[in-house]
Amino acid sequence: MISFDDFFNFVMAIFLIVFCIWFYSKFFKFVFKLLTFPFRLILAPFKFIKSIFTGPKYKNAPKNQQITSDTKQRPKKKMGFLKKLAIAGVTAHTARVAHNVANPPTVFVEVPYSKVGDDIYEIRLGSSTPLKNGSGYKVHYTLIKKNSSNPSFNNVRQKSQEVRRRRYESSFINEWGCKIRVKWS
Repeated sequence: MISFDDFFNFVMAIFLIVFCIWFYSKFFKFVFKLLTFPFRLILAPFKFIKSIFTGPKYKNAPKNQQITSDTKQRPKKKMGFLKKLAIAGVTAHTARVAHNVANPPTVFVEVPYSKVGDDIYEIRLGSSTPLKNGSGYKVHYTLIKKNSSNPSFNNVRQKSQEVRRRRYESSFINEWGCKIRVKWS
């Protein structure tokens, strides 16, 4: 069964391909205009002289029809289905990320100390940062290991763990009996 994240990533990949094709077509058109600009600059006086004798030409007007006003409305271009789908996908992703950033979870240490054998573990909470795809948060914390038989030995490790957003549920991070609780509002 395909998860929502996999489907969303597939839609975003299609959007990226369409965007790349669109961008490079516009980019190459711009480069072509830059390369042909000197030739158009050289030919401009000759085109001007020709237009004096033949009259101005309108690109979209039929040959036998006379244009009376330049203020006529042009027909509106309609958006294609893929363009609408891409815009909807980007909008949904932006809304998801914005909701994730606007509603951060409550993160607190539920069990700060734990003893396993001769070792005493202590967990300290750091910061929590939202994930780029909007599906949750990355919780940073410090795990300190103290040995009761050797008090001068301390092992300090900086760790982080990704926690996915769950609607109205709590998530837990367990390290050697110490526990951090992530509560979604």
